[in-house]
Amino acid sequence: MRLELRCIALLPCLLILGCKTPPKATEPSEPLAQPERLRARAQQLWQARLDEDWSTTYHLQEPAQRAAISEEEYVDWHKRREPFKTHAFELKRAQVDTARNLGWMEIHVKTSFRLAPNAPVQELTRWEKWRFTAGNWFPIPREAIDAFPSAPAQRDLAAEKVLRTRFDQTWQARQTKHWDDLYQLVDPRDRETASVEEIAAGEELADYLSFKLRWIEARKDRARIRVVYTRKITDPSLTKLPPEETELIEFWVRRDGEWYLDRVPDQIEQKEPAQ
Repeated sequence: MRLELRCIALLPCLLILGCKTPPKATEPSEPLAQPERLRARAQQLWQARLDEDWSTTYHLQEPAQRAAISEEEYVDWHKRREPFKTHAFELKRAQVDTARNLGWMEIHVKTSFRLAPNAPVQELTRWEKWRFTAGNWFPIPREAIDAFPSAPAQRDLAAEKVLRTRFDQTWQARQTKHWDDLYQLVDPRDRETASVEEIAAGEELADYLSFKLRWIEARKDRARIRVVYTRKITDPSLTKLPPEETELIEFWVRRDGEWYLDRVPDQIEQKEPAQ
């Protein structure tokens, strides 16, 4: 049930997500892809969790998830090993991005850890990530949630516009091989330990031909950009190889009001709580 990742890295700041563009998701249609439908699906899922109705939660998982495990195995695992007990929940805001087939559900939940039955019940509010595929909304598997952006309500949308401009500057520097320009866009802290020649040596392993920007996510002074690059290896012995698409996440950091490419992140954003 894990998302398979193929890794080909040129810079340590990049989280490689695979070298082939994933299949295009099912086009959303009215009214299924709207917030009301997302809320209805989330209500079904969380009511099933509250009731410990694991058969229902199984059928609310993505088709690929269900294909990897039988309903009997899924139900048996949760009956014996489910770590969390849900005591109550309240659905709050639902947000959707129909252009990307993504959704987010804000939820307030009361939960406890089954292995510590005497521990107090914990309350938390969080956003869950969903996506619209195969004609309906499904929760994104916990193994894959870091590959998708946070809810718009959690993000700095104004900063994301500025980041787009900064990203375009890095793209221009890479495509034209102006490594001094790229170097100035790198986090000053990283420049303390890496010279322009060292950065250029890694970048020159491939020519940058084109890109597809998936999304930008800015939260406080940290940001992520998911992008698909089309690159061609420059090694003379490999010139017959065709260009290859590489999908990855770049990390960015804001220092003194300016955004920089974070080659060696010193503080990766905390992962989303397990669903």
